Amino acid sequence: MRGGGGAAQPRRTGRGGAGLKARMALVLGLVLLVPAAYATLQTVLAYRAQTARQLDTLERTAQLISAYQGEFLQQTWTLLEGIAASRDALAPPDSACRGLPATELQNDSIHGGFALLDRDGRVRCRVGDPLPGKIAGQPWFEELRRTRRQVIGRGEPAAGGGTLVLAVPLLEGGTFSGAVAASVLLARFTAVPSSLPLPEKAVALVVDRAGMPLRPEAAERTSPPGSEVIRGLLEGSAPIRHVEGGDGRRWAYAAAPIGTGLLSVVVGLPVERWSWLQPDLVLGVLVPTLMLALAVIAIWIATDYLVNRHIVSLAQAARALSRGELGMVAVPRGAPREIEELAWTLAFMTRRVHEREAALEASLAQKDLLLKEIHHRIKNNLQIVTSLLNLRAQKLPSPAAREALHEAQARIKALALVHRHLYEQPELGRVAAEPFVGEICALLEDLAGPSGEEITVVVQSAPVMVTTDQAVPLALLLTETLSNALRHAYPEGRGGRVEVSLKLDGTRARLRVADQGIGLPAGETAGGLGLTLIHMLARQIGGRVTLDSDAGGTRLTLDFPAAPPA
Repeated sequence: MRGGGGAAQPRRTGRGGAGLKARMALVLGLVLLVPAAYATLQTVLAYRAQTARQLDTLERTAQLISAYQGEFLQQTWTLLEGIAASRDALAPPDSACRGLPATELQNDSIHGGFALLDRDGRVRCRVGDPLPGKIAGQPWFEELRRTRRQVIGRGEPAAGGGTLVLAVPLLEGGTFSGAVAASVLLARFTAVPSSLPLPEKAVALVVDRAGMPLRPEAAERTSPPGSEVIRGLLEGSAPIRHVEGGDGRRWAYAAAPIGTGLLSVVVGLPVERWSWLQPDLVLGVLVPTLMLALAVIAIWIATDYLVNRHIVSLAQAARALSRGELGMVAVPRGAPREIEELAWTLAFMTRRVHEREAALEASLAQKDLLLKEIHHRIKNNLQIVTSLLNLRAQKLPSPAAREALHEAQARIKALALVHRHLYEQPELGRVAAEPFVGEICALLEDLAGPSGEEITVVVQSAPVMVTTDQAVPLALLLTETLSNALRHAYPEGRGGRVEVSLKLDGTRARLRVADQGIGLPAGETAGGLGLTLIHMLARQIGGRVTLDSDAGGTRLTLDFPAAPPA
């Protein structure tokens, strides 16, 4: 854009980006988001803590019930073991029955009765309610006879409901001789002690090792979790398990073994699917959210009334200024002082921008002229140097000295070509290698003189970009390699050809100079001055040189990284 009334209209890039109202609302929202989020987080954490306390209470309740009932079972086992260890246990029935606790049974509301059994399961004597008439074949009796350990089994229904049988073996000389058994009223055994109140809506069940409730009628209010879940609870893999019940509700279960683990107590608590909609949680989340929304709406309206309507007027004035109407300053009535000052500042700034732009364009034009003059002088200076070297070479009597000056001329001309391409290239950091590689080859072919008249240089070059740091050493390396090939590959006026190729393979470039001449003399493939210079230049380029020479010619390959794409 140039100064004056003919200034070009700036192109709009669109109306993308949020307006002031949206940004102010966003800022306020971000400011209030932290306390609102904190309040919400505190509410959620409090809800989770309450849920965790309920589950912890559930687990502790299971442990307390387990301890209570385990103590009762332990007392029963101790009583049965004492009877089994007495001498009267294996005596005739009249003597043996004197060892049964008839007096204790009168004051006991949980035990239904006690009995002595022979090895075939027949009742020898009993106190209280009888055991099943046919005990032989009962699973618990067969397990007792097989394992000779304490067992718990299901008994026959009694007046108060089902019974539970606890039995210990009678051993005579290590041989199973019978059992001492006690029946326990399930209705009273499974009743939760009054001193251990359950959480609201919680259910306690006593289950066997298979995970089946001892009192199925007590499990009608819930769905037992199953043996796998109970096993996981008892093994400690998860203190609390959540299971979908048969009633469609989700239950949280905790379990604890009773005594030796033949029985377990399972306490379940229904988990409502919409429990998170409790009033405290809803209010704790909803109130901060509503406050945040009201604050955002308020700042939205206030910004539009106090700021945006004046900004619209200021935008109209700015558009007039962009058309060069510097005298038109449309300041809305009642606008804040800051907006009025901004309008006058925009007019003054626009005028100064036009003036500065004109000055910068003049300065850039002057710099372009100076840069072209520098390029011209560099070219002239290099030409003067090559001319001086040429005059000096003509007056030297030594052919070797003249040859050395001609080599220097070739290198200087190669540098001149590279610098010309560097400064003519529109990109400052990169230069196309293809043009100056071809020109250097043509230059060296011309400078070869009469001895090289029958030697042809064939160039195959692909578009390869190199950095400015690589261009000069690459030109010198090519000059050194091609000059050696032209001078030494075909001695005594022999004709031939030298092939120069530049290829690009992904991010790597390859320069190859090959002849079909006599090859290098033995011992010169590593330590010659020219090869030392070539390896030094290759390191500057960041590449690696490979030299192969035999009777069929010499081949030099340079692999180096090409300049990355713009």
